Amino acid sequence: YKCVNFVRSVEVQIFNRWGERVFEGGDDIYINWDGKDQNGDLLPGGMYYYLAVLQTIRLDREDEKVELKGYVNLMGGSDIGN
Repeated sequence: YKCVNFVRSVEVQIFNRWGERVFEGGDDIYINWDGKDQNGDLLPGGMYYYLAVLQTIRLDREDEKVELKGYVNLMGGSDIGN
């Protein structure tokens, strides 16, 4: 997001290519996801999709929630060396 000074919180969900949620978090506004699932296991390399809902600080309360969707390509992961 352009200016994190106006981000109050972020709820992020990460999904694998089959649509299964592999990670969910909301403690870090920078979304420093380390490629691990909810159990702390390193996920295999590949394409993962995210849905992030940002709670922002704005003057107009209707604009406070911003939804971002996209994908990230996880390089390596648990398939390194296989």
